[in-house]
Amino acid sequence: MELLNIKPSLQKKRTRYTITSFVLLFLMFVVSNILFVFPYVSEYRLTRAFSIVSSFTFLMFLFAAWTNPGYMENPQKNNTLNLLINNDPHQICPECVIVKPKRSKHCEYCNRCVAVFDHHCPWINNCVGARNHKYFILFILSITICLGLLFVIGLLSMMRHDNFDLILMNRFDSFNSTL
Repeated sequence: MELLNIKPSLQKKRTRYTITSFVLLFLMFVVSNILFVFPYVSEYRLTRAFSIVSSFTFLMFLFAAWTNPGYMENPQKNNTLNLLINNDPHQICPECVIVKPKRSKHCEYCNRCVAVFDHHCPWINNCVGARNHKYFILFILSITICLGLLFVIGLLSMMRHDNFDLILMNRFDSFNSTL
């Protein structure tokens, strides 16, 4: 293999702790907001929107993590020498012993070739490829919306606080006095 300028890959470890830790942290985050923040917020439409978006975020996370990203299968066991004779050596994956189509790459963590490979995401512990790219984009978009809603809910609840103007003015006065 080294004689043909094909390097052996270094297998990296893949762990399931990232999925478990994300699920636990996300559930703790949602439950703590429901128990400690939402009872003090009078905007019920925002809390309902947050609940819907957080449920959608969790669903997109599961789809992105558990959907096959487009692993390429070897239909028959190919002989490496026959592949090298008939094809360009740069198009052959030495690990999977297949001819790789364009934009496919061998993942060092999964030890498999992925069609339309984007990256291996440690948060979903899966490759992002042709079949789960839309779920991953929706996951990132929905978690951004979820955090934006929490920012708005927190800001509104602080503005409705009786001493908000006084606290805000004291902050600006202390800042101006230091200048």
